[in-house]
Amino acid sequence: MKRFMLKTKKVIAFLLVLTIAAALVLPVIPASSAGTLNYTTSWLANTFPGTEPVPNYGGGGYKIHVQNNMFTLYVTPDGRCYTNSNWDENSGESLIYKDGTVIGAIDVGSGSGGHSITGDGTYIYAGRNTGFSKFNWNGGFPIDDKVYMSGKWIAGMAAANGKLFISNETDGKVVVYDTASMTQVTSWSVSRPRAIAVDKDGNVWVIQGATDSILDQCHILDTKYTPKVLCYKQDGTKLSKEITNIVNPQAIAVDNDGNLLIAENGPRLQILKYDTSCNQIGTFGQEGGIYSGVKGEVAPLKFYGITGVGVDANNNIYVACDGFAKAGSDLAKYSPGGEQLWRLYGLSFVDTADADLTTDCTDVYSADEHYVMDYSKPAGQEWQYKGYIHDFFTYPNDPRRFTSLQCTFVRHFNGKTFLYYSDMYGSYMIWYRLDPNSEIAIPAGMCVNGWDNNTTWPPNRPADGYWLWTDKNGNGNFEASEYQKGPADYLYDTNWDIDASGGLWKVNRTVSGAIRYFPCNGLDSNGCPKYDYASSRVFDSPAPITDPRRIHYVPDEDSLYVGGFEQGFNDAGILGNLVIKYDNWLNGTPRESARFNLIWDYKNGDGRFIASMDICGDYLFAGECKAWGPNPGENAMIHVYNRYTGALVGTMTPGPEVNNYSGWLDVPYAIHAVKRLNGEYLIFAEEDEVGKILMYRWTPDGTPQPTSTPAPTPTPSSGTKSIPGKIQAEDYNSMSGIQTEDCNDTGGGLNVGWVDTGDWMDYSVNVQSSGTYNLKFRVASPNSNTKIDLRKSDGTVLKTVTVPNTGDWQAWQDVTTTVNLSSGTQTLRIYANTDGWNLNWFEFTTSSSATPTPTPTPSPTPSSSTNLAKNKTAVASSEEDSTNTAAKAVDGNSVTRWSSQYSDPQWIYVDLGQTYSINRVK
Repeated sequence: MKRFMLKTKKVIAFLLVLTIAAALVLPVIPASSAGTLNYTTSWLANTFPGTEPVPNYGGGGYKIHVQNNMFTLYVTPDGRCYTNSNWDENSGESLIYKDGTVIGAIDVGSGSGGHSITGDGTYIYAGRNTGFSKFNWNGGFPIDDKVYMSGKWIAGMAAANGKLFISNETDGKVVVYDTASMTQVTSWSVSRPRAIAVDKDGNVWVIQGATDSILDQCHILDTKYTPKVLCYKQDGTKLSKEITNIVNPQAIAVDNDGNLLIAENGPRLQILKYDTSCNQIGTFGQEGGIYSGVKGEVAPLKFYGITGVGVDANNNIYVACDGFAKAGSDLAKYSPGGEQLWRLYGLSFVDTADADLTTDCTDVYSADEHYVMDYSKPAGQEWQYKGYIHDFFTYPNDPRRFTSLQCTFVRHFNGKTFLYYSDMYGSYMIWYRLDPNSEIAIPAGMCVNGWDNNTTWPPNRPADGYWLWTDKNGNGNFEASEYQKGPADYLYDTNWDIDASGGLWKVNRTVSGAIRYFPCNGLDSNGCPKYDYASSRVFDSPAPITDPRRIHYVPDEDSLYVGGFEQGFNDAGILGNLVIKYDNWLNGTPRESARFNLIWDYKNGDGRFIASMDICGDYLFAGECKAWGPNPGENAMIHVYNRYTGALVGTMTPGPEVNNYSGWLDVPYAIHAVKRLNGEYLIFAEEDEVGKILMYRWTPDGTPQPTSTPAPTPTPSSGTKSIPGKIQAEDYNSMSGIQTEDCNDTGGGLNVGWVDTGDWMDYSVNVQSSGTYNLKFRVASPNSNTKIDLRKSDGTVLKTVTVPNTGDWQAWQDVTTTVNLSSGTQTLRIYANTDGWNLNWFEFTTSSSATPTPTPTPSPTPSSSTNLAKNKTAVASSEEDSTNTAAKAVDGNSVTRWSSQYSDPQWIYVDLGQTYSINRVK
């Protein structure tokens, strides 16, 4: 609900009475006192909440979670899985898993892990950022705190028969150590040595990589070199056996039968099984991996970015995937027959999430993943990993391959859903369209405010660093003709917003020309949003803000929220000390209508400050980077403000479901808020400390009311349409049974289809004049004599039309008729008299018999009167003293009153509990 508010410019004192009649509707907003929010905390993107300490390890604060990335995997006969990676925010670069949980940690040092790990039944050997160290079997700190081969990049390791075989990528050698003395025994040259394994005959198999460095590989097809799997004796003698018919091999292991298991990260995305004579004798996993069947749809045996494989003594197979371009950890155990026994996910690092409102927030997206939510389930169990939304094989210049995208914005306009992304610094905005036949997000556009011209990507870009790219031909690639060179806006510290209508906003930390607005000029024939510099508008920073940092535009209200400082401040990571709401931003004279005074206690890089914000429903949500609580500096408080008044409503911090714990909210878009149809707010928050995304669930008025499960096809909820006028079929207010699909008719967009007899769509309309209207339906059907009814909301049939056989589901024709309509706001229903037709749009035009309806004169006196405000909750801008409080304005007593202090503006608002028609305030 919105607010009921009164303002004045001098001290006011009055008794408030509200009387009801059929007249003006004024929405109301509930009042809340700060600090009393009733919410729960949940999470997604990690199997574990990160609340319990890692067992069998006494060093540091390691929490049970699935680490940020897995670059390698070593599996023991009893099913232990040892992993390694270069970074984990919780210092879990190298964790030990067994039976679907974390059982220990290898302390390679924060940020000092690597791409290799192995063991010999007594000790574990793990690569560091350079060199390697020796550890006890159960993990812990390095033995003797030693690093061997320091300065050398270790790309693979295997241990057997008292020897340790090491791929020294730096020097292009395989080095052999004696594990008892930890001294070098021998070495031999191998160009680009990577993962390594020792078979049952004692021969050493070495993957020879396709790129100069394992860091360049990105786990996708790269043809700079032809990769091979080479075979050597333990003294370095090269054997004639080698495997060459494999694309981009990434990992290798030996099974219990002595066969080689090799992870292929080319188009096959499978585990390939070879005997030691180099004959391929089998595969494991679906051919095509994640891109088999429905592209991107997550399912058992659909691998992607395989980084490790191994077997236990019972021939169970373990597969580690890290996605492409380090998308996150995915570790699974399969039976010998391919049944998935357990699977663990760690899919988030500095990631935010956002939800698709057209599916009532059932579909949630992050930079790399699509989740489907079931909000009836307990905390941490609401999410299901539905789709991996990359396809670098089809779109090799996808920005996610070359940039780091963390901040997600989901927007639905012009009948389609789009994903917008920025990085943790607000360096650019990149957007994607969704493939309706898969889970893949296709690159559609990019806008930058300065680009490093020393990089080779993206191709064909303008020489200067200011440009806009839109995918005009729909192939997801960067063509020279698709760029627009832009003006040299202020280069540094840019931030972005994408509004609900698709408008793109950019803010720079300056006064002159601080804000640039790109209106969305519709969609092109491929369904990509159209932007250009020619139609963009530039604004100065509005007074009193001289250092603007964040913006958020609300199209329905023409309101722009600007966050920043009145006086400049050096630290670019801070949102500012205030946010101001300016009304009439695009279509009038902007004026300040609300001010939000943010917490700001900055002390030389420490202290408390806000770094992110979002606006949703009746509230502004502000994410505090660091907040003091049970874990000082690690509590990530979210402040909730009434977005109409600037008043603080309350705060949220991580709840007991996640052990009251979170990392910092220190990226510009660390939080996103959405509102479900049942009134529940979901606030998604970055939580990189233990690799997950927090989700706060808050209903201001109490318990959410149950809602039905959304239909698979997005269900737009549009406002009232005007007649005469054209109405897009997909812009219904409610429906039963239908679905939407991409439309090949002129203008593209969506059409309604999959219609069965009895299905319907309701449209809220405002008929300007009573009379006869020409009515045109834009239809397609391969069937004959199908029928569409236009009905009133009570079922009265206004007109029935017959849809001809147009020849195909996308062969469009017009069907015309006339219909008599009464003036006023009403609901019209499109009803499937029979099935078997598609509808793109329908249009009402005037005929000579349409007669304007005179505007009625409101009755000056209501027929009945009720004091709606009596004893309701009232909140005011100020109170003169403890006697004349806001509550006295609604106590029903004609003697008592509320008086404000002398300040400007002054207001009082009342929570009526629901929406009423208001006739009189006295």
